[in-house]
Amino acid sequence: SQSDIIILVEPSGYGNDVWAYDVNSNTMTQKSDSPSNLDADKVLSYYDKESDRGILVEYATNTGLDVYSYDYNLDTWTQMTDRTPSIDFQDGAAYYDYESDRGVFYQRGDGNNYQRVYSYDFNSDTWFEQSEQPSNLVLRYAGFAVFDSDSSKAVLIEKSGDVYHYDHGDSVPEVIITAS
Repeated sequence: SQSDIIILVEPSGYGNDVWAYDVNSNTMTQKSDSPSNLDADKVLSYYDKESDRGILVEYATNTGLDVYSYDYNLDTWTQMTDRTPSIDFQDGAAYYDYESDRGVFYQRGDGNNYQRVYSYDFNSDTWFEQSEQPSNLVLRYAGFAVFDSDSSKAVLIEKSGDVYHYDHGDSVPEVIITAS
């Protein structure tokens, strides 16, 4: 991050407190509360490096469609345009793609019409449908994703514990670690 700060957002119902952890000084600072309608325990989030914003997306249609950005330097929240109701990221995974300057969101991949990959452009506040993820990639309940800038691919940890190297334009992810 540009400020070496980790932002922690308390779930609604517990106070909506926002804390900033400074990695360099090993200190916590309380910031202003998150919006009361943001259910922070039901979001996928990523840090948009180019815009220096945290992006939080409520992931399931039953919790809300809200998309928020958080500006640490100004300690302000901005509600963006709601995501489309048909997009459901519950039990999915998200990461920031440095090359496209977009957040990339994977649905859970359990074969029940949740195989899509979407991207979100904060600057234009726009969602894009990318592709369908491979049917053998199941992120449900254990999915995790980060962007590997050296290879320009995502590293995805799947439900079984397998680790994949994947470019959402590829048809088959490369298994780099197999769970034993």
